[in-house]
Amino acid sequence: MGGKWSVRGEGVFGDAVLPGTLADSALGREQNYETWNAVSNKQERYALRLQHQYVGEAVWSRRVTVPASLAAKPLELFMERVMWNFVCF
Repeated sequence: MGGKWSVRGEGVFGDAVLPGTLADSALGREQNYETWNAVSNKQERYALRLQHQYVGEAVWSRRVTVPASLAAKPLELFMERVMWNFVCF
């Protein structure tokens, strides 16, 4: 379901538009010359980067109204290109 979603996470909050990424919506840590120059690995320093970077948990939320005609039917949420991180204890 495309459109505007609310996003909150560790140090990041705001609105993001789907389809898209947090970086597309200018959410996350801004990458600038100083952060690029601070990388000691030469190969990583000259790699292409997004202007904003966020790595961590992010909670996406949006209010959805389900029509009465679909109330008794199963609904499915499809999430594309999600970077999952599984933690095993």
